[in-house]
Order: sequence, then C-alpha cells, then structure tokens
Amino acid sequence: MIRLFSGLLLSIALLAEEAAPGIVRGTLVLAEGGLLEIRPVGGNAVRCGFDTRTWIERDHKRLQMDALENGASVEAVTDVRAGRCYTRTLRLVPAATLAAPAARRSPLMATRSTVLDSIYPRGNLTFAGVVIRRSPTVLVLRTRTEPEKMIRLREDTRFLDSGSPTTAAELAVNTRVFVRGGKNFENDLEAFQVIWGEIGGPQTLSSR
Repeated sequence: MIRLFSGLLLSIALLAEEAAPGIVRGTLVLAEGGLLEIRPVGGNAVRCGFDTRTWIERDHKRLQMDALENGASVEAVTDVRAGRCYTRTLRLVPAATLAAPAARRSPLMATRSTVLDSIYPRGNLTFAGVVIRRSPTVLVLRTRTEPEKMIRLREDTRFLDSGSPTTAAELAVNTRVFVRGGKNFENDLEAFQVIWGEIGGPQTLSSR
C-alpha cells in the first residue's frame, strides 16, 4: 500500500510543469525518486530533479534528504542540465519567508543575523556564465547576453563545488558557474552563492 501511494504521488508530480531556472519558493509536496514537487504561494505546483549533489540546508547547516517532510516551506535554486530542470540547492525556511519580499541589502552589512536570514530571502536574481576574470572582491562573467558581467563578492559569499563547500581560491578562470545574488542600495550586483562543478548522473536519493 505504501509503495502504491508513493507511486501515485510520483505520477501526480510528473503531471506538474517543470520549474524554470531561478528561485522557487513554496511548499514541498513531494521528494521521491530523484524528483521534487514544490507548490509556490498562489501558483500551480512545479517539479524539478535532484541528486546526491543537491545541497540541502537549514540555517546554513547541511541536511540529508530524510530531513525533508511534505508540507515544509522551502526555497530551491534551479538550473537546467541535459534539457531538464535540476535543483542546485534546497533550503528549508520558515513559512513566513514565502510571503516576504526580497530585500535589497546595504554594502555596509558584511554579515546578517540568522533572524534576518529567516525573514528576508537571500537574493532574488540567478544567472549563469563563464568566469573571465576574478579578484578577491570581484567576479567577471561572460554570459549569453553580456560579454562582461561584474559581480561583487561579499565577505559572506558562499562557494559550492560539485555540491561541497569550498573557497573562492578554488574557483578558476574559464569555469562555468551558477550565481545567486541581488542588488545592494548602490545598485551593484552582489553574489550570495557561487556554484560550479559536475552534477551527478544516475545516483539519486529518496525522501525515506
């Protein structure tokens, strides 16, 4: 009976549309067989794949997939790989976060408290590109639409290589990266997360 119920949920998830690349905030409906289904506030459910390299966290602490429960409030950063939606990161957030607007951040605030992180989502912009120049404070990308896109690196910018935490020093020129960021009060782009590396293939996780 349990397997039948899980199979039914998975079939329903396959009927949902794939999430577009970017940030998806909503309620977790399903996490099963390498597939997530998330229902945004006031919208239709969307689906996206995940694997062992998907970074799952709460309050900046990594979680295992069995920590997820249906009905949890989540925020996913999604990308496209092999023509399908792929979940780069999945963050468990307080329910109030889903209705909160994205906040612009002052460049004078190098760090944020956990309370503010819970209220205001970290960044409302996502984009991909190839690193053409870098320094300790600036990242310059070549994207599909811009030959040069300058992004400021913050003291609390987080870096992930193939799903594992790393440092800015490990990011090489000519690496393709996925960036999650936002604009500060001076309208400069700031990076909150910079992600790169290989995505796992056949290996997947299930919610139980």
